[in-house]
Amino acid sequence: MKAMTHYYWYKACSICDGQGRLLLFMDLFRKELYLHCEECECGWRDPEKAERKEAGFLTLDEDFEAEAATRADIDKCGWQKYAVNSFDKE
Repeated sequence: MKAMTHYYWYKACSICDGQGRLLLFMDLFRKELYLHCEECECGWRDPEKAERKEAGFLTLDEDFEAEAATRADIDKCGWQKYAVNSFDKE
């Protein structure tokens, strides 16, 4: 049985017309949080600019490791107001 991962997410992605959710992820190289769309793979380091495609980046074009942000990561980085939704997934 696989372990469950708890994901926090902010809102639906405006780039892919709401098909994906903007998940809070930890960039393990920079030790910073960013928003990651589960559908179109776009990312934003500044959640206040997540509505603007030009402010983001394609995560597949970046060379870094990332994982779902934990509650501790979110609290440490001060991103509590962006962790408004959550779900568990294997």
